[in-house]
This record gives sequence, C-alpha cells and structure tokens, in this order.
Amino acid sequence: MKKRTLFAALLALPFVLVVACTKLNWPVCPPPVTLTPTPTPAPVHSAACTLSGWTLNGNALWSSPTQIQLTAAVADQDSSAFAPTQLDLTKNFDLEFMVYLGNLPAGNGGIAFVLQSEGLNALGGLGGGDGFGELNGFPPLNPSIAIHPSVDVEIDDFPNIEFPEPAYDHIGVLENGIETTYVNLGGAAVPALPGNATVRDGAEHQFRITWDATAKSMKVYFDGNNVTEYDKDMVATVFGGSPNVYFGMTGATGGGYELTYFRSINCN
Repeated sequence: MKKRTLFAALLALPFVLVVACTKLNWPVCPPPVTLTPTPTPAPVHSAACTLSGWTLNGNALWSSPTQIQLTAAVADQDSSAFAPTQLDLTKNFDLEFMVYLGNLPAGNGGIAFVLQSEGLNALGGLGGGDGFGELNGFPPLNPSIAIHPSVDVEIDDFPNIEFPEPAYDHIGVLENGIETTYVNLGGAAVPALPGNATVRDGAEHQFRITWDATAKSMKVYFDGNNVTEYDKDMVATVFGGSPNVYFGMTGATGGGYELTYFRSINCN
C-alpha cells in the first residue's frame, strides 16, 4: 500500500507544481502547455464522393442525395452532371462509381465519364451522342454540339451506324466528343464485359477511372477488370496546357431507351 501511495503522489506532482506556479506566481514556472487536437484531413474531392453540389443539365435529376438519374426509360433524353470542384491533372486521381444501364434487352442508353473545360453546364447530343458527343442522326454529323475540349470514356450498349462501333456492349475513350475515332490503347472500343455480355442486365456495375499524372496514363476498370487505358498528355494535347478540368457523367437515349443512373462510392 505504501508503494501505491508513493506512486500516486508522484503522478500528482506535476499538477501540484502547476497549481503552485499559478497561485504563488513563482518566477521559474514553465510556460503553459496548450494541447491542439490533430484535425482529421478532409477527403480529396469530397463533393464528388457525396454528389453534393453537382450541377445537373438536360434531363438529369436526383434519384436520392447520393444518386443521379441520367435518363429515364423514355426516348430522346439528353443529360449531364458535373462536380463543383475541378480536378488538377498534375495530380493523380482515382474515381469510382456504381452505374446502372437498364434491363431492357432491346434498350439504348449509353453513358460516359467526361473530363472537360467547357463548364458546369456542358451538354452534348442525345441518342448516339450519349450526352457528350455529336447529335444523333445520319451524316453529316454536327461536331459543334459535342462537349469540347474533353476526354470521354463511354459505356455504350448500341452499335450506332453513324460511327464505327462494335455490335457488342463496349467501352472506349474519345476526345472532344468526336465519336468517329477511339483514342484508347489499340484504337478501338473493347467489350465492357467478358464474353461480350450485355451491360443491360438489371445490375449495378463498378466503373472506375484512375489517372497517373507522372506516367500520363488513365486506366479504365469495369467490374474490377482493367478493360482499357489512355496514355497521353491530355493537358498539353487536349486542354491547351490548362490542368484544371471539370469531371462528371453524361447520358442519353434515342429511339431506344433505358433507365440509367450512377452513384459515387470512392474518391481519392
């Protein structure tokens, strides 16, 4: 018991000294110590992770505070949604969404992830334009309707006859909304799912885009698979040397249609 009493007295000694210094105004008192709590760092691009403050254009609407509907199962819809904060392409990013592309076997509802410097109200064409590209219709197409400058990662479930698109549901990277030329690795759209399976399966799918600012490489993942990549200095070749770009999602329907939506689940 004596050892415990001595130990308790030693523990209380600093407190006694502080009280004595305060009350007796001793000349050699140590300066008071102020403990500052370590702040919890805010997540990068938190607005994108919650979809808070996103700008919705065309037919886009809020399904819930964390989910944005791009198209209803209605013909000729045209939509875009962009985050309020810009990405700095001199830094890496890793964005992950869950996307839904409908369940109608003969539907049509392409969507895209878009980097662009046109502004928060940017909106491309409907139908085959998928909300970022040229207006749906037979040639001649109208490139001025496309969002530009832009880098566009489309998930398309319809082989538009105006463009060189494969018959299977596909993913590809394009620039400036010009849908006649794929610029991802290999120069062609790739199957979205193994075995050319359809994305119109009534399920949500994981859609992830990463950017390595040092390597100048953007990788595209769908349901965990690295389906394609885009290796280019987009700041210099697309955005005129400006690294700050808006990012978001677009979607559209034409004569065919699908319900499509997205929600953000990860953002670094």
